[in-house]
Amino acid sequence: MGNNQQVKKRIGFFGGSFDPIHLGHINLAIQILENHSLDHVLFCPAQCSPHKESSPPEVEFSKRKEMVELAIEGYSYFSLTSIQENMGELSFHIDTLMLLKEKEEYKQADLFLVLAEDSIEKFYLWKDVYDLCQLAKPLFGTRKEYSIGLHSYPDENLLPIIKKGLTKTKVMEISSTDVRYRLKKTLYCQHLLPTKVLDYIHKHDLYS
Repeated sequence: MGNNQQVKKRIGFFGGSFDPIHLGHINLAIQILENHSLDHVLFCPAQCSPHKESSPPEVEFSKRKEMVELAIEGYSYFSLTSIQENMGELSFHIDTLMLLKEKEEYKQADLFLVLAEDSIEKFYLWKDVYDLCQLAKPLFGTRKEYSIGLHSYPDENLLPIIKKGLTKTKVMEISSTDVRYRLKKTLYCQHLLPTKVLDYIHKHDLYS
């Protein structure tokens, strides 16, 4: 076998507001990585998701990025990219991945989208969704069966791609919305957030 033949790296791309990042995010990334034999998962904080224009992140990008850094510290197969930092207010996955593919370390990699089950419902509305799926195969962490049901999905042509990416995982029922609510009410959150992230939130008086 020639020395120039290299095994393509399998890289998961996990984009999101991470407002704040919580243990549910970490759990999803680990299970998708293990289920699909990924080599690495790249966490990518968004400036603002196009699907959350009406409720943009409460905390500025730089602090959400720092929280992600703290959350994934010690995981050798996780890393962070701040590629969306200067991409404008709205952050589309397709634009980010096209930029990522220009970087030498990702040109030859097989990319996969790390997605939660709730992404399925409006996935057909994502910008250039078919081009996106060519750049990175979508992987959805789901419960035993997909709860909404795909028989009436708005875009039938997208169904085979979605079904192929359904990945049975043990889902942690945590949402950033609930975490923010509990923080505002000064309720216990140690079971929802990495300790370093919670310490950072208290130190900087976030979500109060």
